[in-house]
Amino acid sequence: MAGHNKIGIRYAQALAGLAGERNETDAAYADMKSFVAAFDGSGDLRTMLKSPVIKADTKIAALKAVFGGTLSPITQLFFDKIVREQREKYLGEMAKSFLHQVDVSKGIYTVRVKTAAPLNAENRAKIQQLAKAELSAAGVKEIHIEETVDPSLIGGFIVTVDDKQIDTSFSHKLKELERTFSENIYVKNF
Repeated sequence: MAGHNKIGIRYAQALAGLAGERNETDAAYADMKSFVAAFDGSGDLRTMLKSPVIKADTKIAALKAVFGGTLSPITQLFFDKIVREQREKYLGEMAKSFLHQVDVSKGIYTVRVKTAAPLNAENRAKIQQLAKAELSAAGVKEIHIEETVDPSLIGGFIVTVDDKQIDTSFSHKLKELERTFSENIYVKNF
């Protein structure tokens, strides 16, 4: 799981196991999806969760206020437990890891594509085929493409599939060329 820390993965596994036992995985998934949207969209929420000055009760009350009582009981208990154990600064990672684990268990994979210009339908189809080939043993049922446009790539693309990255960008090739030219194979190093 690229980009996920060990603490986030462990707590996400615990939540996934508990939610699965109680048949509340879908409710927890919906809660975590809304939490990730709020977490990524609000610097104040991230700051509040990371602050060692704010007391646990205040953080729990703030989470209840932000989500207006819409959280399922299992998610509310999970948040309470995490805050009381002083692990709330990892809640964003935990939520993202949980979403990833549930998606993988359902055969849904997200492929991250960074391109110099927006993808057309033909290139999107090629990337889907490339991703299916990379994940052939994983039981892929559905692939979501998460696209980012970065003009600094000049051309080509960078595809991240699970823990693998394929970089065909021109900027990467230029850096490789620069590295090759900086190594003078005809002068013996002393």
